[in-house]
Amino acid sequence: LGEQVYAWQVLAGLNTRDLAAGLRQAQADVDAQQAKLDGLKAGSRPEDMAISQAALDKAKQDLANMYSGIIDTSIESYTKANDAVRTQLEQFFSGGETQGPKLTYIVANFQAQTDSETERIMATVALNTWQDKLTNINKSSDADLETLLQNEISYLAAIRQLLNNISKTLDSAPSLSASTLNTYK
Repeated sequence: LGEQVYAWQVLAGLNTRDLAAGLRQAQADVDAQQAKLDGLKAGSRPEDMAISQAALDKAKQDLANMYSGIIDTSIESYTKANDAVRTQLEQFFSGGETQGPKLTYIVANFQAQTDSETERIMATVALNTWQDKLTNINKSSDADLETLLQNEISYLAAIRQLLNNISKTLDSAPSLSASTLNTYK
């Protein structure tokens, strides 16, 4: 104030160091993004593409192997369940495949006896249905294979319930000798 000034004389200046640093940072970001874009436009390297393709092919093959193994696993599960119900438990029931199977030994737990006899019928139905599904499965349909697996869970649950109740009847079977009880268990 009160000083004499001349044309083109600098009267004040702005501190532009922060602005210049921000500008350099922004330009570096633009350069990095441009390099990324150029890389994407140029495409992946053939080696990277080959690695990714190999990983994809392996994953597809693993999935196909899992689907192709479902039938074998299902048949094996059915065979073991069928053996447990129709062969191993045959000696426990008279009229096992009829609508009125009866335990061949006396038990103190009447509810477990009734449940076992009812579940023996249900196990037969489950095994028959399971066998039918295995016979008529569309092996090329992933959806059919997944449905088969879901159904098998319920079939196996019915058989497990039967086996659990048979175990309860054995625990309450006073008429069985110790050696017969051990054999049955």
